[in-house]
Amino acid sequence: MRVLWILGELPIPADSGAKLRTLGLLKQLAPAHQVTAAILQPPKASASYLDELRSLCHEVELLPWQGRAAKAQLLMGAAANLFSSLPYGVTKYCDYETEAALAKLAAKPFDIIQCENIGFYRYLSGPPSAPKLLATQNIEAGILRQWAQLARNPLLRLYLQSQAKKMARYERRLMQKYDYVIAVSEEDASTFRDGYQAKQIAVVPNGVDTEYLQPSTEPVEEDSVIFSAALDYAPNDDAAKYFLREIWPKILQQHPPTRFLIVGKNPSRSLLSLAASCPQVEVTGWVEDMRPYLARAGVVVVPLRMGGGTRIKILEALAMGKPIVSTTIGAENLGGIAEQHFLLADTPSAFAEKTALLLKNPTTGRGLGQAARKFVETRYSWKTCASKLEETWRKACASK
Repeated sequence: MRVLWILGELPIPADSGAKLRTLGLLKQLAPAHQVTAAILQPPKASASYLDELRSLCHEVELLPWQGRAAKAQLLMGAAANLFSSLPYGVTKYCDYETEAALAKLAAKPFDIIQCENIGFYRYLSGPPSAPKLLATQNIEAGILRQWAQLARNPLLRLYLQSQAKKMARYERRLMQKYDYVIAVSEEDASTFRDGYQAKQIAVVPNGVDTEYLQPSTEPVEEDSVIFSAALDYAPNDDAAKYFLREIWPKILQQHPPTRFLIVGKNPSRSLLSLAASCPQVEVTGWVEDMRPYLARAGVVVVPLRMGGGTRIKILEALAMGKPIVSTTIGAENLGGIAEQHFLLADTPSAFAEKTALLLKNPTTGRGLGQAARKFVETRYSWKTCASKLEETWRKACASK
């Protein structure tokens, strides 16, 4: 099939869950189809990554883009959005030059147009004959509501509540315009069906490269705990700070030798400052290969308090056979069994207690890890996930 895949951003390096998903599916499907990837113009420093994407796809189209705004501009844009009916997560992508280029591209003869960014629908305002699919990672309005509940600043809380309402209205209108909406879980699909009245819905779960990520034979640092995530994503930044403030001191009380490693790109200044004030904590920033860090970890923690969809970070740890302690939100929609594949804890005391339990009892952790690896192998390989997306493409073409 001739597929226009509107990625928005360059998925290489795969340093976030969204990029990992896109790249995992692309590697499976691009060899069998004529895929044109459309991305916003990346920085010049990304030349080698761009060449790698070109080697995967039939064609790569670069859309004109002014680039990511500076922090001051982002704040001004967020303030100006108070007077817009659209959420800021959409208006920040509004660029007429980008719109014209994408509309022209979408008018070409494709069999499928798949969009990975909810802010891009306005760019498809023309009448392309191909079925249009929206691929979602989560329910954006739900994340904004969770963020508002956790916000300490009352003005920020009010702003996020307003954004959540705008986003819910926008998502509802948006999903009714696409021929298919792709959800990552049955729970998200239920919301899209009952709450948003999407036309057709398919579930294509997140996956993991089970060949690339294998249980390691390297020695484990049994007193080490790790959290890995893209730290410039608000739910992950919140999770790291929550762990440091509320959970970490309790772990040290129960198991003083413990060390904590935070791995991920673009940690905020406030997170770095907080980590520097905590004993036995290290923040690495971005690393090219997560496997050595996960391999050495005694316990993997997923202390998320907001989010949606399913978390690739937990799938990676499961694939490597690591013992995991997660909040319910962190492990939601995976279908795994608590106490068999991972441990769940939703209060700081319970989270610290279960983490310390695994640190003190490595045999228990190894048992969890072995069961976790088997679980991922049977349900979450990229090959299995890609076949579900390919089936959706065929159904969309047949129904048009």
